[in-house]
Amino acid sequence: MRRRRRWLWWLLGMLALLGALYGLNLRFLWFPLPWQTGSQEIFLEGQPPGMPMIESSPVQRAADFIPDLTVSGKLEFRTLYEVKAPFDENIAAVYVENGALVAAGDPLVALDVDQLGEQLNTAWLDLTAKRQALADLMAESSPLALMEANAELLTAQEALDKLEKGPGAADMRSAQLAISTAQLTYAELLARNDPNSTEVREARYALREAENSVQRAQTAYNAISWKGDIAASSEAAALQSATIAHERARTAYEKAIKPPSDLEVQKAQNTIASAQSAYDALFETTPAQIEQAKVNVAKAQEKVTAVENGPTPLKVQEAEGQVLEALNTLEGIRSKLLNTANLRAPVGGQVVKLSAKTGQVVKEGDTLAVLVVPDEFKLTLAVSELYILRIAPGMAVAIALDVLPTEPLTGTVTSIAPPAVQTESDSANSGVQGGTQFTTYPVTVTVGDGPLNARLRAGMSTQVTFIGSNQLPADSWLVPLSAIETQAGGVGTIQVLRGETPTALDVQVTDQTQGEWVVVISSELQDGDMIVGATASFLDMQSSNPFGP
Repeated sequence: MRRRRRWLWWLLGMLALLGALYGLNLRFLWFPLPWQTGSQEIFLEGQPPGMPMIESSPVQRAADFIPDLTVSGKLEFRTLYEVKAPFDENIAAVYVENGALVAAGDPLVALDVDQLGEQLNTAWLDLTAKRQALADLMAESSPLALMEANAELLTAQEALDKLEKGPGAADMRSAQLAISTAQLTYAELLARNDPNSTEVREARYALREAENSVQRAQTAYNAISWKGDIAASSEAAALQSATIAHERARTAYEKAIKPPSDLEVQKAQNTIASAQSAYDALFETTPAQIEQAKVNVAKAQEKVTAVENGPTPLKVQEAEGQVLEALNTLEGIRSKLLNTANLRAPVGGQVVKLSAKTGQVVKEGDTLAVLVVPDEFKLTLAVSELYILRIAPGMAVAIALDVLPTEPLTGTVTSIAPPAVQTESDSANSGVQGGTQFTTYPVTVTVGDGPLNARLRAGMSTQVTFIGSNQLPADSWLVPLSAIETQAGGVGTIQVLRGETPTALDVQVTDQTQGEWVVVISSELQDGDMIVGATASFLDMQSSNPFGP
């Protein structure tokens, strides 16, 4: 029996507690039930029976239900410092390993300089040639060049005068003398080996004298050679001298009696023909020769004028430009030899990629190493076109790490890049058909520096909230749409219940809505105010981010 009473009292207590909670929920609308509406019925004191009850809803701060835009992303290193090969060459040495920490200026990779040395020599020769060309150009107007040009003009003018006036007596005598000389030389050539000629007789006589000298020296040597003393040595030397003289005489004689060769005869005949042609040419002047002589005079005169005026400023400028270009090339190669043969770390940081190996052949522009500052980060976020206008460069952000949710970071929007350009071929190959395709924009956020950065790692997941992206001005409130009596100029009137009697209040109405609720701006509203107006639904404090991705 006692057990039954205990259960009965316990059951009555539970029913009383549930009744009290149900009554409080009807008053404050903590948990909306399916048979409840979104407004409360207010019975005012003195309200006549049968009069419709006034329905009201509590005013809510807009920021509590329309949060800022939050986008997920992953940490990236803020800047990648690429170390590239400055020229084509082989790698001589690699001083670091992947993952190594380095200071600014530390050597990373050394390159061979054999090819660069050859390029330096070639550049020096090119510079020397360009300088010489400039010097030659400036020398075109020197006194010596002017003298040479005048001499050429005088020669050309004399040649023209000769053609126009005909040959003079001196020219004819000179031509005739040349013919005679050539003919005499030809006759002497044909008579060179005549046995009765003076040259042959003299050579024959010299040969006989040499033979007699050899015989006398031989006889004298034979007479005393058996003694083997100083006298024998003297006679031996005399015999040797006589023998040498005999050989010379024999050579001279053979040359004297040698007939002229066909080549010598042909040359002599050609000389006669040339002399005769020159003589005939004196009397065979043609109009074409005179015109050509006039052209030669005109060219010579132009040369004199050009030398007198000197090179044009344009030519000088071009020559100087070529010298300067060659000098810059030389200095560039020299700078590479001095400064880039050993590639050094541009900043203090960590090597995150190393593509260089000793002996490897590299091309100019090849990336050999990549460095980062390990505690400087950024995020690249994809934001839909629906919300991109709510973001601007310079906007502050709050960053929450998935692995460290209680230690927030700060950052700033650095840039908003345009979307990737898509060509017609890309569109044809994308395979996307039907449905609405929203464009996304890459938004770069720079993570602020701080002591926590030393613990961060690239690739960590984050939630980035753009502070102020909900674009809610100060004193923004949510009120039911049905509670607003719209007036002109974006101003509306609502009825505020503070006590038993509604009071009219003018508010600024915005175009931001949340279901059956609208954002209004008023500095007079405050937490706990009730607004005359009904809704069929309730604001969900745990609603998803309306501006999220």
